[in-house]
Amino acid sequence: MSTRFARWAALASLALLAGCAHRLHLRPAYETSGRRSLYRTALEERKNTGQVTASLSLWLERGAKRYPGASGDVALLWPDRTRLRVDSAFGTLVDMGLERDSVSAYVPSLQTGLRVGHAGDSLHVDRPGELAVRALSGGWDPPEEAWTNGAVWTDSLLEISWMDSGDSLRMGVKGDGLPASVRRWSSSYSVRVDYRAWDRSAGPAWPSQLMVESQPGDMRLTLRASRLKFNPRVDPARFQIHIPEDAETITLEDLRDLLGRARPPR
Repeated sequence: MSTRFARWAALASLALLAGCAHRLHLRPAYETSGRRSLYRTALEERKNTGQVTASLSLWLERGAKRYPGASGDVALLWPDRTRLRVDSAFGTLVDMGLERDSVSAYVPSLQTGLRVGHAGDSLHVDRPGELAVRALSGGWDPPEEAWTNGAVWTDSLLEISWMDSGDSLRMGVKGDGLPASVRRWSSSYSVRVDYRAWDRSAGPAWPSQLMVESQPGDMRLTLRASRLKFNPRVDPARFQIHIPEDAETITLEDLRDLLGRARPPR
C-alpha cells in the first residue's frame, strides 16, 4: 500500500507542478487594461505640457555613410506644430517649421527658402506636422479597439496595431506605460521610431533619445534631447520661420539636394 500510495502522490505532485507552471505563463486579462491605463495617463500628461523646447544633438546615417554630428534646438506644440533648427560651424544650417500640412524652411548660407502649403502631397504622408509632434513626443494616440483587437504580448512588451489615414501602425508599450517603438508604413514608405531613453527630470516623461529609421533610402537619424522646458504659455513667434523677401524659392526636392551640399565639412 505504501508503494502504491507513494506512486500516486508522485503523479499528483507532478500534475500539480505542471498546472502551476502553466498558470505562471498566463497573463491575467486585467494586465492589458492596466498597461493601457498607464499609457493613457502618461500620454495625457505629455499632451498638456503646453510649449515644449529642448536642445538637440543629431547624427545622420545614410546607407553605410555616417555624417558629422550636429546640434540645434526644437520647439513643439501639441498636436501639430514643430520648429527644428540645425546648426553648422558657420551658424544656422537649416531652420524648418511644420504646422498641420504645411512646411516652411530657410537655408541661410544659400539664401534659399521653401513654403509648401500641402506638403503631404509631396511627402506622401498626411499631416506631416502632426506626425513630427507624435514622433518627437512619443504622443501616439491609438483608438480604443487597438488595445483589445489584435493586441499581442512579446515577453513583457504589449504590441498593438491600428490604421490611420490608410497607414498601418504598430507600437510596443513597456511596463511603465511608455512606448518602446512605433512603426508606421504604407505601400510607399516605412518609418520606425525607437525610444531609447526618457527624461523625467523636468516634469512628464519625455523622449530624451530616439532613433528614426526610414525605408526606402536606408536613412537613420539619432536624436538626443536635453535642457527640456515645459511652458504652459505659448509664444506664437517661436514657431515662425522668417524667410527674407529676396530669398530664392525652391521645392522639397531642391531642399534635399541643397542640404546635402550645405552640410558642414568633416
